[in-house]
Amino acid sequence: MEKLAKHFKGLDNLIFARIDASLNEHPKLQVDDYPTLFFYLADEKTNPIPLPTKSSTKELAALINKNLKEHNREIRDEL
Repeated sequence: MEKLAKHFKGLDNLIFARIDASLNEHPKLQVDDYPTLFFYLADEKTNPIPLPTKSSTKELAALINKNLKEHNREIRDEL
């Protein structure tokens, strides 16, 4: 995860965070496996996008890029 955070460092619209879900249970999220990765869009905090934990760093970076581009396209379309 540290590699991904460093790769995307400098983007104002992306934040990486790590929590211990066994100590900080969330009533709306079910975490059964560790690690569990969720991608939250800035304006969509109630519907996280689960990311596959078996993916390589390169694959995860591609998924994040894809979601950021789709989100930015949706915002432009709304304007």
